[in-house]
Amino acid sequence: MNKTTQVRLIFILLSIAICFAGGFFAGKHYRQQESLTLEKAKQEAVQQAKRERWLDVE
Repeated sequence: MNKTTQVRLIFILLSIAICFAGGFFAGKHYRQQESLTLEKAKQEAVQQAKRERWLDVE
């Protein structure tokens, strides 16, 4: 293998590794946002239930 082929191979492998790393961190961020959204929806449902019970009391 000559020098140019080695450089190209290293560049391609490095590019693939960067893509995998980027995908991993993007997926991690997506899952965190999804968890936060789900938690917020649960809290809102609890608040809504409390408001409805409060209105029923009166």
